[in-house]
Amino acid sequence: MIMVVLILAGTGRAIVSKESQLQTERGRVVEGFQLAARLEEQEVHAGEPIHLIVSLMNTTKSNLYFADAGYEKDFTIDVESNSGQPVELTEYGRRLVKNRGTSFGRVGVRIRPGEALQYDLLLNKIYVIPSPGVYTVTVSRDVPKRNGKGLARVTSNKVTVVVTQ
Repeated sequence: MIMVVLILAGTGRAIVSKESQLQTERGRVVEGFQLAARLEEQEVHAGEPIHLIVSLMNTTKSNLYFADAGYEKDFTIDVESNSGQPVELTEYGRRLVKNRGTSFGRVGVRIRPGEALQYDLLLNKIYVIPSPGVYTVTVSRDVPKRNGKGLARVTSNKVTVVVTQ
């Protein structure tokens, strides 16, 4: 059984969820970690909040550890328009990218076997998504290699959001 800890955007509260609440589409397993992305709503009106729910799962039979500087800093979110063009970052998003890698504090995090941490990222806080269209989103982050030598990149499945008038 997979247990999920949900980190609510801006609240820092953790909630344990059951396996049945996890989405089934996921990215490839890398060093025992697996990322899954889903949208709270797959179709939204222009200007409405777009909640991207990201789960970081431990697929192994042992504890996995990683350093966390804050989920918005640790995740890389790629958003493309339906024409394949990258979407512009907001001012907040540009500051995140500029400061990525600079850390004022990291916290050690443990994920037990079969557990997942779940994050609620507000997509249009980071990206300018002003006009109707179809956008594809993937999420990635660095995780430690199990041999302790360096980092590997784990990437989620691709999700699509439709923005309407």
